[in-house]
Amino acid sequence: LLMATGGGDARVRVWDVKDQKSVAMFEGHEGPVTSLSFSENGYYLATGASDGVKLWDLRKLKNFHTIPIESAPSSGPVVATFDNSGAYLGVGCGSQMGIHGAKQDWASLVSFSDVP
Repeated sequence: LLMATGGGDARVRVWDVKDQKSVAMFEGHEGPVTSLSFSENGYYLATGASDGVKLWDLRKLKNFHTIPIESAPSSGPVVATFDNSGAYLGVGCGSQMGIHGAKQDWASLVSFSDVP
C-alpha cells in the first residue's frame, strides 16, 4: 500500500505504509504541492503546484508529462484528480477547470472557465 505526501518544500514523497518508509522522492515543482492523486491502477501519480500538474510514472520513478496552468498561482491552489477509471484527469485552479485524457496523451479534452 502506497501513500504520497507533498508540501511547502515542493517535493513529493511516496511512502510504503506497511514499512512506514519513504520509497521515492520526486522533485520538479517550483512551489508548494497542493494536490496529489493516484490513478486507479497505481501506475501514475498526479501532483499539482503553482507551476502546473506533473504526472509521475511510479514504475519508472520519473516525471513523464506536465500540464501547465495559465491562471496559477494568483487564482488559488492547483487541484488534480483522476476519475475512478484512471482514463481522465480533472485539473482546476480558481475558476478554470479542464479534463485531460490518458488515452489522448493527456491532451485537454474539454475546458471550462468561470466555474463557480
